[in-house]
Amino acid sequence: MRGKFQQIVLPSIISILLLSLIIHAAGTWPIIYLVKSGSMEPTVIPGDVIIVKSTDPNDLDPGSIIVFDVPGSEESPYVHRIVRWVNKGEPMWSLGPPAPYSGFITKGDNNKYFDQASVESIGPVEKDWVKGEVEFVIRMSLQPPTS
Repeated sequence: MRGKFQQIVLPSIISILLLSLIIHAAGTWPIIYLVKSGSMEPTVIPGDVIIVKSTDPNDLDPGSIIVFDVPGSEESPYVHRIVRWVNKGEPMWSLGPPAPYSGFITKGDNNKYFDQASVESIGPVEKDWVKGEVEFVIRMSLQPPTS
């Protein structure tokens, strides 16, 4: 175990700290998360560490991977990809229901359905739910704690 710690974990922790210092020196403080879910595999896998940069939601485009909270959800925060922006009343996907309000349509890369089409629909992601955009993924062999 000690050899694995010295070869993998310690350099990874040092890399995260150095990367955080570089980003901080650039004028922002990153948010760091340990990924628990496989919903974004193979792009992001459980045990990966992601560095999230605070970003203006107006600057986000389809394809961006974002971290967002859903008010009242026990599953928050989510780490998913933006598929598109919808305005209130537009179909959320082809032949889908109209959006109850404007927001981002999102989906995990490894999920079959849009977040908004799942059994526990969250509705379009509102701009003020967005915590930031994933800037870096650090592949680590850490396993998140189970609840």
